[in-house]
Order: sequence, then C-alpha cells, then structure tokens
Amino acid sequence: MVSLMAKLSKVSSISEEDNKRSLVYVLQFINIFEDKIKKEKPIPLIKARANLYRLYKSLENESEIYFIPKTVEKNLEWANKSLDIGEIKNAKISLADYYAGILSAVLYTIKHELGIDYELLMSRDFDEIFCKLYVTEYWLKNKAHDSDYPLKFRKKIKWNKKYQKASPYIPFSLHKKYSEKGKRIFNFYDECQKESEDGSFFTYNDKVRLLNDAIYSKLDLHVLKNFDIMIDAFPIHENASLNFLKKEWATLKAIHKKQPLDEIKNYYSENIAFYFSWLGVYAAFMGYCAVVGLIVFVIQCVSLVMDQNAIYTGAQVFFCLFLAIWASFFNQFWTQKEQESAWHWGTANMTKQVIQREKFEGKFQYDEVTGKMKVLKRESEKLYLKKALSFTIIGFLIIIVLAIVVAIFRLRVYMKSTNDLKDYGSIVPAIIYAIQISIFDVIYSKVSVWLNNLENHETTNDHNNNLAFKLFLFRFINSYCGLFYIAFIKMYLSTDQCTNNGCMWDLGLQLTIIFITNMILNIAELGLPWLMYKFRVQWEERRMKKLWPTIKRTELLPIEIQSKYEPYENPIEDYMEMALQFGFIALFGSSFPLLPILAFIEIILEIRVDAWKLCNITRRPDPVQCGTIGIWKNIIVFITYFGAITNSGIVVFTSGALSHFDFPIKIIIFFSIEHLFIFGKTVAGHLIPNSSKIVNQGIVWCKRIAQKKQFGRVMNNSQSYTLRDNLNYDFSIFLNYSDVMYHEQ
Repeated sequence: MVSLMAKLSKVSSISEEDNKRSLVYVLQFINIFEDKIKKEKPIPLIKARANLYRLYKSLENESEIYFIPKTVEKNLEWANKSLDIGEIKNAKISLADYYAGILSAVLYTIKHELGIDYELLMSRDFDEIFCKLYVTEYWLKNKAHDSDYPLKFRKKIKWNKKYQKASPYIPFSLHKKYSEKGKRIFNFYDECQKESEDGSFFTYNDKVRLLNDAIYSKLDLHVLKNFDIMIDAFPIHENASLNFLKKEWATLKAIHKKQPLDEIKNYYSENIAFYFSWLGVYAAFMGYCAVVGLIVFVIQCVSLVMDQNAIYTGAQVFFCLFLAIWASFFNQFWTQKEQESAWHWGTANMTKQVIQREKFEGKFQYDEVTGKMKVLKRESEKLYLKKALSFTIIGFLIIIVLAIVVAIFRLRVYMKSTNDLKDYGSIVPAIIYAIQISIFDVIYSKVSVWLNNLENHETTNDHNNNLAFKLFLFRFINSYCGLFYIAFIKMYLSTDQCTNNGCMWDLGLQLTIIFITNMILNIAELGLPWLMYKFRVQWEERRMKKLWPTIKRTELLPIEIQSKYEPYENPIEDYMEMALQFGFIALFGSSFPLLPILAFIEIILEIRVDAWKLCNITRRPDPVQCGTIGIWKNIIVFITYFGAITNSGIVVFTSGALSHFDFPIKIIIFFSIEHLFIFGKTVAGHLIPNSSKIVNQGIVWCKRIAQKKQFGRVMNNSQSYTLRDNLNYDFSIFLNYSDVMYHEQ
C-alpha cells in the first residue's frame, strides 16, 4: 500500500502552483496551557484511555479492528498497551496531561498521517488556540484521485446542443490518465470561484469536503466537544470570493442584478444555492401576481366610484381563482427549475447521503451491518413515546395560542362597543395579533429545537425534516387561525360582526398589518447576530483588562473575528419565513389585491438581507450537497392544495358573490369549486412534466459521457492512508507552548 504521506514526500519535485497552500478550515480549541487547568482535579486513567480510543473511532477491547497510531501509544505513557490492567483501573492523570495528550494525538494524525499542514495561533486573551488547516493543490489532487471525487468536466466546443449545456461530473481519478496524453479534462477555478483558464481544479467547497473526508476517515472530531477540548470547527472565509459576493449579491445596490447562483454554489454549497434559487423563482412569480393584483385593485377602485358592486365582486372572485391557479403554476415551474439546477450542478443523480448526526446519542460499538464502529441506537430507547410527548406539548401550545387569539378578538368586541375606544377597535387588536404571532414563533422555535433533540434522530436529514415539520405545524395554526376566524366564522357571530366594508376588508387589514410587522422584524433580524458578535467581543475585552500586563496585541485577527460570528447551520428558519408568507398570499391574498406588492418587496429585501447576513455576520457553514429543497417542496405543495380550498371558501362564503343563495346551496357550490380546483391541480401536475425534455436528455447524456470516460479505467482499491510508524522513538509528540503563535505570520 502506498500512503498519501509517501506521495507528499515528493513535494520537492512538484510545481510551485501545486505546492501553494490554501487555508481551508479552522479548529478552535481551549487553551490547554492555562493555569486553571493545571489546578483542576485529575481524571481516572481508564476514562482518559477510553476517550483516546473513542477519538480514533475505536474501543480498547476492539483494538484489533480500529487502533490509534503506534507512535501515539509509544509516546503517551498513559496510552501504552503494556500498562497493567490493575494500574489502569486505579490510576489517575492530571487534566493538563490528558488535554495535552489528546490534542497532541490529533495534531500528529492531521500532519503525519494525513499530510495536512497546520499552524497554531493563540487568541489575544490567551483562552483559545486556533488550529489553521492548510492544503496544497498537490494534496487535493491525490486525495480526489484516491476517493474518486467527482469534478465538472471541461466543456468542449463541439458540445453545442441544448442538452449539452451542462457538463457532466466525472471522477477526478481520470485526470492522470488524460494528463499523460497532454489533455486537460477538468475546469479551473479562479479566486472568485469562477471557471477560468488557470487556477485550481477545486472550488472552495471541494477543498472543504476533501479535507473533512480525510480527517473524519481517521478521527471523530465531534467527540472533542464532548471532552471539552474543542470549542468549534468551521470553514474560513476567502477574501477574494467573499468580496465578489458582497459586491455583486449581498447589497441593496445589486437589487436589480441576477443572483450569481453558480458562484454561491461554489462558495457556500448546493444547499444554500437552492434556497436562493427558490427565492428568485418565488420573487419572479410574486412579481407577476403583484401586477395582476394591481390591475384588480384599480378595477375595484373604479367600480366603487361608479357604484358597480357587481364589477367589484367579480374582480374579487377573479383574483381568488387566479391565486389558486398561480400557486399551482409556481410549484410546477419550481419543480422544473429545481431539476434544471440539479442537472447543472451535478446533483441530479446524486445518491442520498446518510450522515450520522454529531449529537446523536447511543452506544458506541461495532456495527455488524456496516462493518464500522459507530454510535448505535439503544434498544431501550422508545422513539414513539418521545414523539407522543412532543405532540402533546405542541398541542398544549396550540391551545394556548387559540385561547389568546379568542381573547384578542373579545378585546376587539369590547373596544368596538365602547364609545371612547370605538375608533381603535379594528387597528389595535390587529396589531396585537400580529405581535402575538411573532412572539409565539420565537418561543416555539426554542421549544421545537428542544423537542427535536429529545427525539434523538440519528441522521442530519431526519433531524432537519422533523424540525421543519414541527415548526410548520405550529406556525401554520399560529399564523392563520385568526385569519380563518375573520374569513369564515366572524360573519356568523352576532357579537363580533364585520365592519360596514365587509369581512374581506377586515381580513385585508389584518394581513397588511402582519406584512408590515414582518418586514420590520426582517430588518431587525440582522441585529441579533450583530449584537451577539458585539457581546462576545465586549466580554473578551473585559477579560483582557484583567490580563492587561500580559496582553501583547489588542487587535482581533480575522480568524478570531469569524469565531465570534453566529453559526449558520441551515436555512430552515429562512425557508419557514417565506413558506408562511406564501401561505398568506395563496390562502388569503384575495382579500386585498395590493398584498402581493408588499410580498414582492419583502422577498426582494429578504434575498439581499439573507445574503448580507451570510457574507457579513455569520460563520461560513460547512458545504452540504443536495439535489432538491427537500421537505419544503412538500410544504409548498400542501399550501397550494389548501389554498384551493380556502379560495373556494372565500368565493362562496366571504366575497358576497353568492349571497343570494341559501346556505345548503353554498355548501354544494363550495365543494364543486374546491373539487374542480384540486382536479385541475392534479391534471396540471400530470400534464406538465417535472423536468423538461432537454433536462431529461441532458441528464442521460451526462451519465453516458461519464461512463464513456471511465471505460477501461483500472480500478485502484488500495487504501488511501497507512500509519506512519517509521519515526524515531525519541520523537516528542507532546504539544509545547512554544508551538503556538501569538501573531500571524
């Protein structure tokens, strides 16, 4: 077997470009040299050894299968296998020695087994150590070759047909075969993540994925958080790419520009690029809806001036029907756009990745199915009981929300019946209801995360899907229950009658106030991450005052600044915000035709606000690959179908268009229209394909080209890495204080 380190030993013979280092990732550790750690109580030796083996994805009694490097065992006295069992059970080691040993083992494996270079940097207040991880183009090529990492094929001039618009993604292991013939088959990317004639074969996301794959093939860094050694780990921002996105995307000055989705995908990930792609399509469709809504509003105003109630009602009914059809077309168009993007980004035929969640709790042992050491679910764990508890708490919170909504509308009745408060009887309760929605959304966000963690889902995908479902279930009722009351119940109550303008006017007023409140909160959401960053900086500066005689620099280095940003794990909250807004329009937008204009403005602002947040006040997230927007597509489909039912109800019961019919006849008409809508949606879904003919041909063609290029390739099933145990026995593995820099070079 040929190790990666053996390949890297030839570094002197490679080109300067291949030997150029790229800073990719940062590991953030506690300062193990602090005096307070030396004063802590010692820990049992058996626990220290168990944690060391756990770090290397092993158990001491399973060392035949998974083992720590021999050099680590030989140089850490407390990790040596030759120790007597009785000594291990009764002995203890200092916390400082334990931390130094664990961190030294990690750094040894990173550098001497994986060939990844690193630099250690001390924080300005001496409480953290940052480990900056560097990779070279040569290292990336070897890692991509060994792991068959797929990269985008270089587009050929003769590929001029429509289905050849997107290049296929093929394993990088073919690079050597074609480079020996003087051919370059893969794209280069410049510092701004754009395709170019020179640069790197790898986008920043490729570099992060290859580095993470290498590290986690040997180490389980997640457990270092449980051991209280590692604080966090995150990708580092790149100035050239980031400045390009800040200028061309994350600013209101770029509001008229098309989003650079390919650059977003290359810099952040497909997961985030899909979110902004969906927002772009949603904004376009909301723009069309806003134009139609403006025309309807003008017609209604003219009809009021001319005292033509029939025209007014007719325009209202038309807008109800339009919204139901509009929502269906939006969903179907996005499905096609989603497939097209997946084709362009090489994720159309991507195998769904099953990644065990780092916070998944269970028993660490050998899994006979996968043949690996992993955390397995405990047999005693009763998921159905935890789910029952979750939905009981959700149901209780929903009852509280319904009670508060009833109280708000009772307040409205009281104010309307009081002469001094009569003029404010509509506006004040509407504002209170809008604020109540926002407050309970915040409360439930915290509760839902706690409930979801309690359920202990094994995979990241299951965890996120269940969290999204819980959030949507509660927020759907929290956001819409009052609107359903105004639209369909209020008119039949003697104590809370609609205004002289009708229930549609009341519904429109409530929606307008909700939209304005959400737009204000949307801007305010930028403040929280910024305040958290300022709080962390102020807290550190207070600590520095106590250490002032020993402080040698006061400025924060770029890595320290990024470590204090809020983490951005996934766009669940951003999706939820826009999905609920889509529901406001699709379900109740006919009550006020100008609402789509407000929604359109909010979406345009949301795109730039979220982009600014990503580029300026949050950490760079780990790149997550995906081929769809996942569960959010199902949520949008649910809203479109529910919108058909709601709009049918508004046409029949609320608009007044059928006021001359008896109630039983209205029921029959309602079910007829509702079934017609749903039938039309179903037929449209079957008639309009999920992906265009060109995209389908392109996916098949890309697959064929990839197979053609791989034909005849000799498969190399050798292991990528071997242990580097040829170092001298006097090698000092222990990390020293002098190894940590205080100033960046």
